[in-house]
Amino acid sequence: MSQINLETATIRLYEDTGLTDELADASAVVLLKWGAEQLKLLVEQSQEEESFEEKFKSLRKLTRLVNRLVGKHHEMDTSKQDKYLQKITEYAQLLGFEISPEVVQPAISKFAQLDEESKIHALLVLLKTTDNIEQTDSIKQDSNIEQPNNIGHANDIGQANEDPNLRS
Repeated sequence: MSQINLETATIRLYEDTGLTDELADASAVVLLKWGAEQLKLLVEQSQEEESFEEKFKSLRKLTRLVNRLVGKHHEMDTSKQDKYLQKITEYAQLLGFEISPEVVQPAISKFAQLDEESKIHALLVLLKTTDNIEQTDSIKQDSNIEQPNNIGHANDIGQANEDPNLRS
């Protein structure tokens, strides 16, 4: 393990209100708990603080994008949702997650039928690497929220306004 201070990083994660400002408290807790688990993995994988900080920045950006997509989903047309999915995919892949828009899109198409916390779980279940499969499953079990089983495909295409959260 590196000399990076996990406790300090976790505090920074929890103090960043932009990571959960679109979510209700219960959903925010789920997302932050997931983020804290990812921090543990980042600390274990990082040899240098600079490398860790780069990954931590990507983790915060990914968390912020999930927050916005879930919290504002009802206000977004399909095109804007697709842009968020693309960015989520990009940041997830930077962090080592095996994910693609083709995998995420079916989950998003059922968002209107899910409550906020189930939306968070639907996305987090898709964010798995070899290192984090067990911890993602434990977050899902801890929350006692039923996961969506049948996920279809979105058919709509809409126009989206430029969103500053989608910038790299």
